[in-house]
Amino acid sequence: MSILKHDQNFSSQTDDNVLSLISSARYALQNDDFETAEQDLHLGLAISNNLGNFTQVPYIYDILSAMAFSTGKLEKAANILEEAVRELVTLGHPEHGHHVTDFRFRLARIFGSLGKSEIAEKGFQNSLEVLRKEVEKGNSHHSKLHYANFLFRYGLYKVRHTEYLEAKEMLDKALEYLQFNEIKQMHLLKSLSCTLSDLCGIIANDQKALANFADILPFLKLPEISDDSNDSMKQIDGLKEIALRKSEM
Repeated sequence: MSILKHDQNFSSQTDDNVLSLISSARYALQNDDFETAEQDLHLGLAISNNLGNFTQVPYIYDILSAMAFSTGKLEKAANILEEAVRELVTLGHPEHGHHVTDFRFRLARIFGSLGKSEIAEKGFQNSLEVLRKEVEKGNSHHSKLHYANFLFRYGLYKVRHTEYLEAKEMLDKALEYLQFNEIKQMHLLKSLSCTLSDLCGIIANDQKALANFADILPFLKLPEISDDSNDSMKQIDGLKEIALRKSEM
């Protein structure tokens, strides 16, 4: 693949053309027209490759993989992400860059869903280690919030595979990391606390579940979160279950 040199105006025009195709694809997706969306996105890739402007390439692969994943085509989603990683590395994106790391983390999740647990575990561990080191080095593209979110998503993966003790360990790490670094991301904090409370209920650690519910209360009262009544009712149901268990002791 030859990467051509262009002046700034031409590069900007190319970017606009590709962005128009991405917008067209997004509109098609809103109307459940996956075929048109995929055609537009592949055309965007072709234009980017032919004219040597790769600004939107990671985003295009992002949408393509999400489309495949959302429609249950897991093998296709994995193939898209593997192609994306190869392409980005070829284009000069660092192996430890945020796009490559994120795509590899998603690959791990997909491999887990495909029953390839050994490959999935290796992918999760490698991605987390890479991201941890980059955050410690102060890499501006890797935020502490990003790392906490990776821990959370890994914990959710463990929950889905009924590895509850390992899940709790990951979720505890994520929550402690957010609190230690004073990261005020309310939706993630609430999601973590809710998931931990549910998880402690599953493993019958009622004291910890109650403690996590106490942590959740301030988040449920926030204006931007309080309209999510489903989570509130779910936590109340969890408290009822705990009270019932205690009354039976």
